[in-house]
Amino acid sequence: MPYDDILGDFSQDHASNSSEVKITPSGLTKAQVESRIKDLLIKSQIPAAAVVIISSERRTTIGCGIRKHGYNAKVTPDDTWMVGPMSSTMVSLILARLIERKLLSWSDPLEDLLPDFLDVMHLSHRKTNLKMLSSHSSGITTKLPEIKGGDLAATLVSLDSREGRRRTLESVFSRPSERTPGTGSAYRNAVNLIILAAIIETTTSSE
Repeated sequence: MPYDDILGDFSQDHASNSSEVKITPSGLTKAQVESRIKDLLIKSQIPAAAVVIISSERRTTIGCGIRKHGYNAKVTPDDTWMVGPMSSTMVSLILARLIERKLLSWSDPLEDLLPDFLDVMHLSHRKTNLKMLSSHSSGITTKLPEIKGGDLAATLVSLDSREGRRRTLESVFSRPSERTPGTGSAYRNAVNLIILAAIIETTTSSE
């Protein structure tokens, strides 16, 4: 049976059940979104995908696909889904473009990438490079809520993004790395991403 013949789909709209209701800022209808998801599944050969579109008027959930390759069990709204963080994807994309333009290199160390933090940067961080940060092998394993006993995370909500990044980096860099940089991977998404975001900001603002 062709893959596209067994793709299940579901949609839940808390305002309207019509497939012709426009649900995105660009004016796509539920039927059009469903069609695009199915096209994506067929091209990428992933089992399933779902999106949630939220506005002041409605919340629409749309899912398409099967639970597992080789089986015909269709996905449902009650299935458990993995949420993909957009920030990770965007940071990786921007870094790749900057490296492509020769503005950055995977081997660039923190001491060159963020010179404004050298006064507080512990020696163990100075040779940590962009590749280590991007692959979570930087030796920085601290979670954001753990910094300063959670006080920093509680403060960030009242700060603008630049000041929040500055305080986070100062707190992280002032302490020695928890592991030897480059010796193993420890997935700590938020802190490494914040450092990478600061590197992107510094690089692009100096152009």
